[in-house]
Order: sequence, then structure tokens, then C-alpha cells
Amino acid sequence: MVVTNILLYFFKDWRMVVLNKLFNIWANVLFTYLETYFPNPVYVSYDPEILKMNKSIIISNHTSDYDWLFLMVILYRMGRFKDMCIMLKQELQEVPVFGHAMNVLGFIFLVRNIEYDKDIIHKGVMKLKNKDSYDLLIFPEGTYITPKTYKRTMDYLEKNKMYVNGELYKPKNSLAPKTTGFNLLLDDLKDDIDGVIDVTMLTTPYTQYPHEVHTFKKIFLEESGELSSTLLLDYIPSEKVKPRQLLPL
Repeated sequence: MVVTNILLYFFKDWRMVVLNKLFNIWANVLFTYLETYFPNPVYVSYDPEILKMNKSIIISNHTSDYDWLFLMVILYRMGRFKDMCIMLKQELQEVPVFGHAMNVLGFIFLVRNIEYDKDIIHKGVMKLKNKDSYDLLIFPEGTYITPKTYKRTMDYLEKNKMYVNGELYKPKNSLAPKTTGFNLLLDDLKDDIDGVIDVTMLTTPYTQYPHEVHTFKKIFLEESGELSSTLLLDYIPSEKVKPRQLLPL
């Protein structure tokens, strides 16, 4: 990693060319490797306005460790892959080969402590604002849905009585989103983005807790090949994005 960063620093004129090449090589290796374990088609319904956007924040519900892989494939097919940046938990930076590639490509790794993450987010966003186009992907729930995290969400909502469209907010297949990180992004990017892409991810076969059913063992050791996803992509133009009001918490 050190050698790569040194080379990119001294050859700044070639930086984006090299990074794009690395990105495509990394993506093709990753997709080829994972095709064996995720052989089923992924279905997508999207607003065509998304294709006209140059700069966006992408928000998505979080069902399992594999969500970001499905979203990467979709962005690749939509011709938006080279401009993608993902906010991920820091542990993924330590994954051999792929973690190093994500670090070189400028992905933003969070320690999930807001006092530390404020500075990490701000620095990452400043780099994005210097680009002509980008798609910044975040998972506002912070983690995927499990019986434990779902109970924690319901306890919180029961105590705080959150309302959406005049009704008490009681999600069944998602967690209550954490808005602090998202609002930090909006503070820096509100005047720079074209809009927000709102992704709803549905897993097939259906289960309330996909991560507990579609385990690492089942997918990669037993090669069950049964997990697939359907994604619904909505578009919210920047003029309709209201900081601290877009999400219910």
C-alpha cells in the first residue's frame, strides 16, 4: 500500500488514469470471483433521471455483508462504477487484497465513533468535491438487520415515538436510520450534489433477517447459490433534499 501511494503521489498527472485502471481490474477480478457464489440474476427498477446525474449521494437499506457488492454491480452496469465511493466500516480495510484496493481507490472507512468519524467524513468529502462526478454510497442504518439490532431499533422508537407521514414509525424489514453521518455529508455536499439516489434492497428468498439465513458458510462453503436481490432506485433532486428532515431520526 505504501509503495502504491508513493507512486501515485509523484505521478499526479497519471493519478486518475492509474486509479481508473486499478478500479476496473479490481472490479473484474472481484465480479468474476463472486459470480460462482452469486449466480442468480439481480433485478433493478430505477428512475431514468438517475442516469443524468453527475454527483450524488446514494443511501440504501442494509440487509447483509453483501449489499455493497450488489450495488457495485448495478453501478457498473449503469456506467457509473468509476465514480463510486463507499463509506464502509474500518474492518473491511483489513481484508487482504480487496481492502488495500478500496483504500487506494479512496473509499471512506469509518471507525463508527462520531467524534473520530466527523474528521474522516469531512476529509473524504473534500476530496470528492474536487471531482467532476461521484456517487457516494452510505448505509444510514449503520449495520444490517438481525434480531438484536431490530429489537434495539424498536425499543428506541417505542421510547422516542417517531412519526413518518403522520403515522407511528414501526419498520418491519429495516432498522431506524442514523442521521448524524448523513447530515454531516449534507452540510458539506448540499450545494455540490445533483440529488440523492434512494435504494430499497429486497432479498430473494424473503426472510426478515437475511444475514442469519444467507451466512458466509452457506454462500461460500456450501455454495448454496440461492441469494439474489431486487433493487428499487428512486431519485430525489437536490432542491428537495432537506438536511435533518430527509430521514425519520
